Amino acid sequence: MKKLFAILFAAVLVLGMGAGTAQAISLTVGDAYYLGKVIDGVPSNPANEVNYINSLKVLAAGAAAVPCSLEPTESCDRLSSSVNASSSPVATTVGSFKNDTTPSAGFDATGWVYVIGKYGSASSGGGEYVWFINGALTGTYTLPTKFEGDGPGLSHISAYNKTTVPDGGATLMLLGGALVGLGALRRKFRA
Repeated sequence: MKKLFAILFAAVLVLGMGAGTAQAISLTVGDAYYLGKVIDGVPSNPANEVNYINSLKVLAAGAAAVPCSLEPTESCDRLSSSVNASSSPVATTVGSFKNDTTPSAGFDATGWVYVIGKYGSASSGGGEYVWFINGALTGTYTLPTKFEGDGPGLSHISAYNKTTVPDGGATLMLLGGALVGLGALRRKFRA
């Protein structure tokens, strides 16, 4: 019986330790998820940001800067992007997320379809980088800290179109282990 408890304790400890050791991964300009950039990107409220995303996704990968179709005062650029977003979902503001307090700390990418990094303000001449992650990423991700290398710094991260992501069974395994342990305790105290 003691051996069973030792094995259960070790399994729970290993599962718990593995969950806390994740490292942040970086999204970068030109990576497999990079959709494009918006020059200026002001204003940067959720309604405007979904217009930036939806304007970028109708452009072909590699397209040079043109006025954004839904925000014509801004410039949309798909250079450095190989993402085919023509059949991607329309971005919406429903359930969106914004971190303007500690954006450089990263964000939990789990279940999001689109991610935006906003750089600078109206007076600093920054812009926005956009990634189409399509709900495929899990864990903590960071974005570039500067716009175009040495431009304005990251002022906020926004994410749009949350999807439902299964947890991979870890919760079920922990619950099963706890039930086995309780069953063993019950038998021990009944005897």
